[in-house]
Amino acid sequence: MPILSEGATAPNFTLHSDQGEKVSLSALQDKPLVLFFYPKDDTPGCTIECKEFRDARADFQAKAHVFGISPDDMASHQAFRDKYALTFHCFPTPSIRSPVYSVSGGRRRTAQRASTAPPS
Repeated sequence: MPILSEGATAPNFTLHSDQGEKVSLSALQDKPLVLFFYPKDDTPGCTIECKEFRDARADFQAKAHVFGISPDDMASHQAFRDKYALTFHCFPTPSIRSPVYSVSGGRRRTAQRASTAPPS
């Protein structure tokens, strides 16, 4: 599967959020989606990035859904969200390896943003 380009239709996925809700991409067709991938909760760089998304909520809220994805577990995401009053869902995944979203995993993880149009 080729790497997803900005503005391209994203393949459907369903994940459980840090609030225990099941979220499917196919149900989010009302506005674009901004996914940002980060390696670990509560680390200096990732915390800055997540706080920037939190602080920009007013800019995003009416225009796009915003979700953070990292390999941390549900408990870690919940504590991270509560500690920094994050205003978006964080999704735990066993691995952030995804060729579609141009994200690699492993010992040294690379996080990149994917901004996608809603599925048609």
